[in-house]
Amino acid sequence: FLKRALGDAEGAQSRYLEVIDINPYSFIAHIDLASLHFDKQQAGAAGKQKESILPIDQRNLEFAEELLKRAQKIDPDSHLPKVDLGNLYLSKGDLKKSRKIFEESLNLLTNIKADEYISILSRLGIAAMFDENYEEARNYFQQASSSHVFTEGAGIGEYLPKFTCLYNIALTHIFERKYESAVIAIDLALQTIIDDEIGTGDSDWLRSDLELLKFQALSHALQNEESLKSLESYEQLSHSGSLIMMAGNSNEVDLSQPKQEWLEIIHKYNRISRFIVLSDFDSARENLDLFLSQHINSLEQGLGSGKNNYYKLVGQLYLMEGNASASIEAYSKVEQTQLEVDPYHRYFFALANKSVGNLPESKRIFKSISDYYTESWELAFVRNLAKQQLATW
Repeated sequence: FLKRALGDAEGAQSRYLEVIDINPYSFIAHIDLASLHFDKQQAGAAGKQKESILPIDQRNLEFAEELLKRAQKIDPDSHLPKVDLGNLYLSKGDLKKSRKIFEESLNLLTNIKADEYISILSRLGIAAMFDENYEEARNYFQQASSSHVFTEGAGIGEYLPKFTCLYNIALTHIFERKYESAVIAIDLALQTIIDDEIGTGDSDWLRSDLELLKFQALSHALQNEESLKSLESYEQLSHSGSLIMMAGNSNEVDLSQPKQEWLEIIHKYNRISRFIVLSDFDSARENLDLFLSQHINSLEQGLGSGKNNYYKLVGQLYLMEGNASASIEAYSKVEQTQLEVDPYHRYFFALANKSVGNLPESKRIFKSISDYYTESWELAFVRNLAKQQLATW
């Protein structure tokens, strides 16, 4: 567990295998080892507490499925292996099987605990969302959110399940490319968090995630002034939330220089992204050059994902300007592992390949986006676009 917490997924796998070798009936070791092989992470602020999993080329879904089935035999009354099997089937795109097993998991909850109940309802919502049954998905998320009970003073961890449901309701509208509906859902979620009075730091931290999503929806809806207003609100909330979460009181302390620069890099990235989406290419180019010159040392040391996000923006800008070859060259400088988990920029990389006639590679990337089953804002904006591209082949 400690190795995984420290980000050493390979070391964690070795230890879990040792535990199972010593005790073949270790229920938790089977569950935890299996979960190293597939991504069951949810969108939004849950990503701030992302668990370490194995690199894509080392994951084995068949092995994970075998482990979870063994765990079921060890404790047939537990819903946990069923839930993880549902998540595994979801990651493979087997939506029918994942929904069936999530429903079976609900039946095993003889004494319904709010966190377990909400988790399974939420996963049913995600399965419905990827099945493009968006209204049904929203109903599941709303039911899960309404079932949540927050204990005053419990902290952000206890509130995350409800927040994730609120966030995912907005995502369903973005998957549908109904950005106005997404903004309405986000505004309702923002007000819900305020009304729930979870604490200033936690509230600001979570609302910054929602405000960022709102900014992205408004930008893609080509709402110039409204997107800027939302972006400024996000920047303020992310800064105040970071201060309180890291230091306790935003009025008394300043962020350390590395943390301050980390926030600056993220904020500038989003501002440049907005220029590109709104086709203000001159401003994007000017700010990209300034961005690199101001933060070159920190980027080379890996702060703010290093130069990866810089090259993603350069690649997107070149493509939007009509220079597909330069776009491909820029995207080729992004670390492969970073591009693999970013379906948004993989979509533009695929478009660039299509523009220069590299159709097999373009089709492969579009297919990988269409078959990607980890919910995120990056996927929500482009998944159905990728499916449309494939439909024209």
